[in-house]
Amino acid sequence: MSNNQVETGFINGKPYVKIGNQMRIGGTRSWRNNSPGNIKFVGQGSAIGQDKGGFCIFPSYEVGFQALSNMIKRAASGESKVYKPNMTFVQFFNVYAPSSDKNDPDQYARVVAKACGVAITTEIRELIA
Repeated sequence: MSNNQVETGFINGKPYVKIGNQMRIGGTRSWRNNSPGNIKFVGQGSAIGQDKGGFCIFPSYEVGFQALSNMIKRAASGESKVYKPNMTFVQFFNVYAPSSDKNDPDQYARVVAKACGVAITTEIRELIA
């Protein structure tokens, strides 16, 4: 199996992702998929596959982090088809992590805004200003 081949499934009821010779069983989806942003797969070139839920699997954490960073930069600069630069953190997370997917977008907005040192009403374009 080459390093870019991906296998997903369940072992004893726990989800797993196998990338090349590395197997990750259980844990969080983010950890298993090397995707710190739990990005939905829409054909990203740096992703090497997707899991059963349609989330990207990246070859390494660093590649997954770079994909997240690139997505945020595109959103903040107006290059995204989904996110607009004038979206506040709350509006962004209502799209990125909607409650319909069993997320708490307001909590996401609070945590990320706090980590960035800004208010939840800050527009995402200000991240690259």
